Amino acid sequence: MASDDPIERLREAMRPWLARHTRPAWRPVVDESDSPATGTRFGGLPWLKPGEDWPSCTTCGEPLQFFLQLDLTQLPPELNGRFGGGLLQLFYCTNDDCSATHWEAFTSGKLVRIINPNEFGDAPLPPASAPAALLPVRTITGWRQQPDHPHPSEHEQLGVTYSFDHRKKTARVHCPSLDIEIDGLPSFTPTSLSTALPGDKLAGWPAWVQGVEYPPCPRCGRRMQFVFQVDSDDNVPFMFGDAGTGHVTQCPVHTDTVTFTWACR
Repeated sequence: MASDDPIERLREAMRPWLARHTRPAWRPVVDESDSPATGTRFGGLPWLKPGEDWPSCTTCGEPLQFFLQLDLTQLPPELNGRFGGGLLQLFYCTNDDCSATHWEAFTSGKLVRIINPNEFGDAPLPPASAPAALLPVRTITGWRQQPDHPHPSEHEQLGVTYSFDHRKKTARVHCPSLDIEIDGLPSFTPTSLSTALPGDKLAGWPAWVQGVEYPPCPRCGRRMQFVFQVDSDDNVPFMFGDAGTGHVTQCPVHTDTVTFTWACR
């Protein structure tokens, strides 16, 4: 029996489109146990190169806070080495008085990098200059896979457009590839049809806040690929602006080129 719910009827009609654009995402499974210096985790102490000083902000000079470390060789096998190897690390300036444009790609106020500990021999001891107030360690002990779908701001690029009658509070959906054009739907239809998972996650679709923001690679101009989403006050006890969401992205060709951006409401 056909549903009386117009959104359910739309989702049924759009099932081929949804199936085509569904991606797996992985939620981190965490605990507060310790892990090797090269382990995958939020907070605590990162692996640093032998003799390396604790990273500091190039704008204000304050020590950067350590947010995230991913061992790219220990990710879910379904990713098939998509992000290369080494340790992906995110350090971020949490100084409220810092004038850095932290939210923009390839700017100061953060350090995003991939380093390979195997190139430096045995892991060194943590430096004595580490910030006194480290974030609590949350070791990522596993990954929980979930289906993820594109955020509404990506729908047009994927062949679905909307027009709105703000007086009637209705929406019109047009998907030429499926020969679908439906009017009189609720104004919240785009989000109800397909949206990206919030919260911290690996791969899947980015949950954009202000629109699509894949940075171009500064070396080749290619659109960078989404690697990891860091949400406000999830596993990292920090808020990006007004409940913002951040994204680590990587050039699919120059895999050592990575950056971090965020946006808020």
